[in-house]
Amino acid sequence: MKDLKPYLERLNNGEALEAVQADFVKDFADVSAAEIVAGEEALIAEGADPNQLTRLCDVHSAMFHGDQNEEELPLAKNATTKGHPLYILSKENDEILKRLDQVMDTIRNHGDVVDALEQLLPVNDHYDKKDELLLSTLLYHNVTGPSNVMWNVDGEIRKTLKKLVLSEDKPETIEVIMLVNRMKEMIFKENRILFPLTEAHFTKEEWTSITHDMDRFGYAYISERPYVLDDEPKQTNNGFGLSMDDARITLPTGSMTLKELATILDALPLELTFIDKNNINRYFSSDSSLFPRPLTALNHPVFDCHPPKVIPVVKKVIGQLKSGEKDVVSFTAMKKGHKVHVRYLALRHEGEYLGVLEAVERLDDLD
Repeated sequence: MKDLKPYLERLNNGEALEAVQADFVKDFADVSAAEIVAGEEALIAEGADPNQLTRLCDVHSAMFHGDQNEEELPLAKNATTKGHPLYILSKENDEILKRLDQVMDTIRNHGDVVDALEQLLPVNDHYDKKDELLLSTLLYHNVTGPSNVMWNVDGEIRKTLKKLVLSEDKPETIEVIMLVNRMKEMIFKENRILFPLTEAHFTKEEWTSITHDMDRFGYAYISERPYVLDDEPKQTNNGFGLSMDDARITLPTGSMTLKELATILDALPLELTFIDKNNINRYFSSDSSLFPRPLTALNHPVFDCHPPKVIPVVKKVIGQLKSGEKDVVSFTAMKKGHKVHVRYLALRHEGEYLGVLEAVERLDDLD
């Protein structure tokens, strides 16, 4: 495998993207997409900053365009299987592409660019599903390159789109065109690289969980729900060897059945997530519409559920709670059109750290 380091260094030294792209296409003409992904993973293993690798994504995507190269990157088989998660994501990409073309038509016709950009906002639901369901699951298979690179690019696209839509001044045409081009590149990378990669690695059980998780994140422009690949994912044995109705929890101030406890937790006007002392996702509320939590995330490290840029912040917060420096970390934010209060609470029993409880509350429910 040829070394990617020189191209990354040239970008970091301020060389123009176009110049680096041209040399990359020439030097890597006989290298497959899978080999390039493997090269990125090797760089990460050597300690390269995933945030810097984000720029490589724009460099190597250019070489896969053109009729001949695109034919060498076939679409995922299940992208044409009606109702499959990859079919849904591919159809969403078709709809996103239509609206990107509408943005360009609006520019050419001197129309309201902001209004056209607003039609792109549902792309957030598409990226949510892709990031939380596909990229995080690839991490479980030790395929780290796409997750470390694509997730960051998605974040940058979201940030730029939001800035242009909310700008008090008319967006600069060049900024809009650059965003459109970047989003089109992402569609190409998803269809031709990411989707086939997931198809090659994911198990039937994982696709079943992903299918049922899709509804948690919503859909971009389409209403079709993926078909059910199998029975609903079953929870593992409750540890009591009893049914939900028979298993009883005894607490210092009373007792209840496991079914009653689960119902009480779901009735609380909060979205709860429990991360144990080893930083493993162990539980989340069945309704997590504000901060969707996929079933595929359970029993996996919490860090695998966040984009690389956010992981240092997550580690810092958990570190503060675990060490006793803080008992609570909280903030307010806007999420899916609602003002929410997010709290991270250290869980301790007789001084022993048990983990972190995240509690998300809609503040507009209190008005």
